[in-house]
Amino acid sequence: MPGTIVGFRGPGYISGVNVAGDHFHYINDDRKSGGHILSFESEGEVEVQAAMISKFHMDLPIGDDEFNEAALVKDEEGIVAVEGQQAFDRSGLRSTRQECRDAKI
Repeated sequence: MPGTIVGFRGPGYISGVNVAGDHFHYINDDRKSGGHILSFESEGEVEVQAAMISKFHMDLPIGDDEFNEAALVKDEEGIVAVEGQQAFDRSGLRSTRQECRDAKI
């Protein structure tokens, strides 16, 4: 199904704010279907374009009680469900949790 895949690669330290590792989304040429993809392959011709980015900008709400009171915690099960086990492994969550257990934090 012809379409476009757009993605980015985030470093491990971005986990929790964004996705560590590779993150891809697909949309078909008629823009009627698409979504998050974990892997892909092609039997046809593929055009690849890449760009380096060096900035990450994030706007946070100001004066938003719901945001200010939200329990902003990492969701290990959610990462695995949406991004797959490899993304979870790259995120550093497992090693961070083990380090905390070892240090009895």
